[in-house]
Formats: sequence, C-alpha cells, structure tokens
Amino acid sequence: GGSPDQYPPTTSLKAAGLDSLSTMEVVHHIQEHNGSGIFNPSNMDDNFTVQDMVDCINKELAAPQPEPQPENQPENQPYTLSDAQLFIATVLGGSPDQYPPTTALKAAGLDSLSTMEVVHHIQEHNGSGVFNPSDINDNFTVQDMVDCINKELDGPSINMVLASEATGKKMMEEEDSITTMETASTKPSLSDRTNDLSSKSIIQKEDHGETIELLVSPTGIVFDDIIKALETGDFVVLRQEHADIFNHGAPIDSRDASALSTFMSNYVDLSDAFAKSKATVVAVIEGQVRGGGMIFPAMADVTIATPRATFGLPEIHRNMVPSIVSKALVERLGQAKTRRLALTGETIDADEACQLGLVDTVVTSDDVDRHVENMLR
Repeated sequence: GGSPDQYPPTTSLKAAGLDSLSTMEVVHHIQEHNGSGIFNPSNMDDNFTVQDMVDCINKELAAPQPEPQPENQPENQPYTLSDAQLFIATVLGGSPDQYPPTTALKAAGLDSLSTMEVVHHIQEHNGSGVFNPSDINDNFTVQDMVDCINKELDGPSINMVLASEATGKKMMEEEDSITTMETASTKPSLSDRTNDLSSKSIIQKEDHGETIELLVSPTGIVFDDIIKALETGDFVVLRQEHADIFNHGAPIDSRDASALSTFMSNYVDLSDAFAKSKATVVAVIEGQVRGGGMIFPAMADVTIATPRATFGLPEIHRNMVPSIVSKALVERLGQAKTRRLALTGETIDADEACQLGLVDTVVTSDDVDRHVENMLR
C-alpha cells in the first residue's frame, strides 16, 4: 500500500511489511520479469531491499542464455543406478552416494509431493509414459526405480488411451496396447471446436448446453486440454483418473532451468483460463489434492468431495512457496486461511476443507454421480 515514493531503493521489504503471502507475490513478480523464470525465495532475507529486487531482475536479463545442448544420447539407453542416485539426491537432498541400491525411498524421506516427482521422472524415462503411483510402496527402493524404468525400455511400447464412452474411466487392454472405443467426442453432432481435445474426455450435447468431462491425471497437468475445455464448454466437469489421487500438481525437474519457467507460464495460462471462462466448472474430488493441484478446487465454481478426499500445500516442507495457486486460494478462502495452509503444510480432510470454504459439499462416493447430474440439469 501507499505511494511509490514511500519505498526508496534502500527500503528493506520485510521491514516495510512484507509477510509470507506478499513474499510469494514478489517472488512470482521477479520470476516473471527476470527472463529465466527462476528465483529462490530464500534469497529474500531481512536485508533484501527494493534495489536488490531491481538488481536481481536485471542481472538475469543481462546474463547470456545457455545454448541448447545437442542430444547425442541414443534412444532406449539403459537407465543406470547413478542416474537414479543423482535424481534422488536432487529430490531429497544430500549426495548421490547416500542412496545405495537397497535404500527404501519412503524411509529416506519421500513424502507425497516428492513421490509424485519420482513418478513423473519414471514416466518420462521409461519409454511408455505409464507408471502407477501406487507401485511406490514402503519397500520401493532405488534399485526398483532403475529396474522398472529399464523393464519398460526393453519391452514393447504401450499406447494408452481412454477406452470407455459410458464413464470415461474404464480401460481395455488387448495384446500390449489399449485401444480407443468411440467416445461422445467422435459423434458428428458435436461442435468441431472440441475435436482436438484428448481421448481422456467425454463431450455431451444437451438442450441446456455442451458438457465436457475431463479426467485429470494424478501427476502433471494436460494444460492445453483443460484450457480448451474452459474456452469451449458450457459445463466442465473435472474428475480424477487415478483411484486415490486427484492431482499433485505438475512436478518439475529442478536440474532443468527451463522447466520452472515453463511450469510457471502454464499455471498462469491455466489460472487466466479459469478466470475468463464462461463455463460452469465442477471439480469432483475423491482422493488426494496437493501443491499445484489445489488450483482446481480453488478455481472451480463448485467443488464436490467425498470423505476420501484430502487437501494440502506441502511445498513449505521443501523450502518452496505455492505462488500462483496462493492467489486463487486467497480469492476463495481469504488471506488468513491461505496463510495457514501455506505455512503449516498440513493436510486437511474433506469436512475441514468444507468448513474452510474450499469444498462446497461433501457426499458419499455412491452419491457423487447423482449429485453432479442434478447440478447439470
């Protein structure tokens, strides 16, 4: 607040009243303007001034951009133990040699957020893009991670697509491939503007308008599909693809400097699409929502949850801040409740989320479909 001339270059931002929530806004502002999309929130100590903010933005803008490295690696190159140890050290901290092959990842400190980073990493490297998060149990080791990646690299590729028109969730496996059954999106009566949505969608046209139902993957977000649905549908229903997880956000590889910039840009686009959409958006949550995935209950017009749903912002446990999703949460919950979730990193259940205002109604699993259908009539 106040006028710009109240903040001379030597003004310490924290002394001027910067709290945890406004710190996130400053971090996001620097990331947007410094050309790299990267800024570590821990750099904003008690002595961080207005001039420091200017300098760190201009320093990045003036720095030469790294040249892309040629990719000389052959396809299906075996994934090594060293690769796994380096990645786990990046996620959990420490040095690679702290994680011998027999190390159980959960015993080493893997939490729900870092579990999804491991899942995403395996999906990226195993050649098929398929890996079930539930496979990471208490006994899952570093060597298991290596083995499951190499097993897929050595085996036939799998083409996984959505198979059921009736529910959009049932998948059919036949001779190492999953074929696509006709969905409502292939019917000629539907608008051409939705033809480029993925197979993980069902489109129904009724007298009251067009309803697009999308399955949200547990790790990572198909930003283009969701944005397209928000732009074109009259009603958008978001459901979870995984039995236990709605969404854990979009994990990024912290070793890839460009990944964070892309990650932030995608979330900004998604947030803008939610804000501008004329569609009525219903989020149906029957499992875990963490991190960036909190944007869905925060920005949906109506959020329905079952008793199995849980919610949280665990970023604080890894010295991170939930930047873009915080803005959406503030608009829905207010600053005090958002600050509590962001600073404690606690997990809340569906009933508490309903009390906070993040969830509109809690229903049993058996009543979910009927409740959604009644809303869309």
